[in-house]
Amino acid sequence: MLAAGGCSPVAGSTERSYELRDEIAMVTAEPAGHAVKLLDHFYRIGFPAAPEWRFVWLDRDAAQQARSHAKLAAAAFGFEMDAGLQALYAASYATDRPGRLAKLRAAGPVLVLDFERVLAQPRKTAKLLRREVWPDLDVDAAVAAVHQRSPECLPDMSFELGS
Repeated sequence: MLAAGGCSPVAGSTERSYELRDEIAMVTAEPAGHAVKLLDHFYRIGFPAAPEWRFVWLDRDAAQQARSHAKLAAAAFGFEMDAGLQALYAASYATDRPGRLAKLRAAGPVLVLDFERVLAQPRKTAKLLRREVWPDLDVDAAVAAVHQRSPECLPDMSFELGS
């Protein structure tokens, strides 16, 4: 939504996901004025230098998030996560959430969004993003980027791969 609405991704990030590829990219990135997706390694090594951070934390049903993680692990690494391991991942999201949010809040304001609500109310979400995160956000373009779909983890990688 941010990229579609005019907040370009940080240089050096991966296409479509806006993740920085490695730790070198993380410490050399110039994120000011751009969107970047922060993953677990940011909590270990810190955030790229920026004059100001504004964060969007996207909550998702923990079981669905674990299913998504398992799907990506299988596609990227050929690693199949059984139901027990997926349950451990789901539990870890709830355990890790308060500390992760506290670390973000120490670096800047955090807007917490609910994945299911983003899908159900994209216009309301886009207006909130414009008010709290990116004042120049093109609301209509951001709304158009939201795909009408179930919040359930999709069974294959077609959405992620854009096919």
